[in-house]
Amino acid sequence: MKLDTGMIIVIAMVLLFYLRLIIIQWGKADRYNRAKNKGKKSAPQNYASLKFNFNWLLIGIGAALIILASIMKGTGIFGLWLEQNWWIFASTGIYVFGMGIRK
Repeated sequence: MKLDTGMIIVIAMVLLFYLRLIIIQWGKADRYNRAKNKGKKSAPQNYASLKFNFNWLLIGIGAALIILASIMKGTGIFGLWLEQNWWIFASTGIYVFGMGIRK
């Protein structure tokens, strides 16, 4: 596998996506622990209390862009410019997909 500029940018976007998920999860756990330490009554910490909220429209658009980028890269039926710049659609799709996951 040849690492070109586009592939490096897509890998960086995926790493930023996962970093965003980690930060959101840490923030939720931190808010829960602060509320618990202040003596407020709250539900016991379980999986349901730390779930993410989703914006399904953004997730669908992001997934469609990622799929379109993989088709552009793999088939080459969209023309030379789009085949060479598939990473623009992939990185945009990853960003939009990541913004669909909220606190």
